[in-house]
Amino acid sequence: MATRQHFHTGPVASSIQEGDVKVLDAEAKQAVQAVIDSNMARLHEIPGFVSTEPGFPIVDGAVRREPAIIVFVSQKKPPTHLLEEERAPRQLGPFRVSVMQADPLAQVEELMSDSPIAGVLADSAQGLTYKRLDGNPIEPLILLRAFSFQLRPPAVW
Repeated sequence: MATRQHFHTGPVASSIQEGDVKVLDAEAKQAVQAVIDSNMARLHEIPGFVSTEPGFPIVDGAVRREPAIIVFVSQKKPPTHLLEEERAPRQLGPFRVSVMQADPLAQVEELMSDSPIAGVLADSAQGLTYKRLDGNPIEPLILLRAFSFQLRPPAVW
């Protein structure tokens, strides 16, 4: 199966490299964000959609130096486990779409963002303060003999 190559020219494809870190320049980031904004409703239809942002795609384990739309989902699935209409588009406008699994914190934040309880919890936590207890209520741990331990991967046989 042949892989389609997309080549970009001009300012949209420009990116700068600071040391070993690849960074999108402001113009490329704005161009990608404009495409994201105009297709947000379509992106929200992807099962498990968490968020999206401009970035560099990871193709076959390597970061490609081309601006792309990075879509974060709660659980990345192989294309064979999704119906055709559930799959993320391969490309929007001139940009490749790369799907990645969102980290757990981003997933929780996305779940809580639409929940009415999120505001209630934030408001109720406003008055919480920490008050130190007098003395030292935690008893010290006294070791009666020295011990050692080793960390190593589990043996799998």
